[in-house]
Amino acid sequence: MWDINPRKMEKAFLIDETLELFFNIERGWILKNNNEFIEIEDKIIFLFPLLEINFQDFKNTITSKPLGLEKFKKFPLLPLLKAPFEIEMAYWADLSLNWINDSKSELNLTDWANSIKLAWMPQKLKHKFWRTFSKASRLT
Repeated sequence: MWDINPRKMEKAFLIDETLELFFNIERGWILKNNNEFIEIEDKIIFLFPLLEINFQDFKNTITSKPLGLEKFKKFPLLPLLKAPFEIEMAYWADLSLNWINDSKSELNLTDWANSIKLAWMPQKLKHKFWRTFSKASRLT
């Protein structure tokens, strides 16, 4: 457990009834699970429920706060979007593709997409993946 100064904490997003996303001036983005603060890098899977909301709604919530754009740029967006594919979870990978489609202008994932093994994916997800990245490769 860390010694965190509450004056340097800003509650950014309620993920569910026990999990909150905070921005800390000194540490960046962290999670609070009940009363325990957790480094996001250690628990990126805890952020998966964010994928169930619209990307632009999430981004607008964060960027509408003071210094929001600076904070949003520090959000671990790429690790969140890549993790469902790395651990081969089709439901979350499908939602990740929604965010990738909505945030495409901010990301360049073409090289990463070319390295993904598709064998584990259900056919519907493979097609969505191909549609998403065939457009991306034409844009880059």
